Amino acid sequence: MVIKRLIWDEWNTTHIYEHSVIPEEVEEVCKGKHFFTKGRQKTYRVIGKTRDGRYLTIILAPRRKSVFYTVTARDADSKEIRQYKKKRK
Repeated sequence: MVIKRLIWDEWNTTHIYEHSVIPEEVEEVCKGKHFFTKGRQKTYRVIGKTRDGRYLTIILAPRRKSVFYTVTARDADSKEIRQYKKKRK
């Protein structure tokens, strides 16, 4: 999956901030090493690591080719971190 652009608005920036995540971290993960799985309701779950070593789980909804709306982002749980490490070997 190629992610060329993420769509941001007041709602999703406020929502991810409630999870102590900022848009720059989401952008960093989406442009760096990550893996994805299909989520519910035509979304994708992206798991990746920031340069500072923080593991994030991000939910994206496709809008156009390679353009996605950020639904939410939060710290990855231990199962997701294991999945990331296994996929990135």
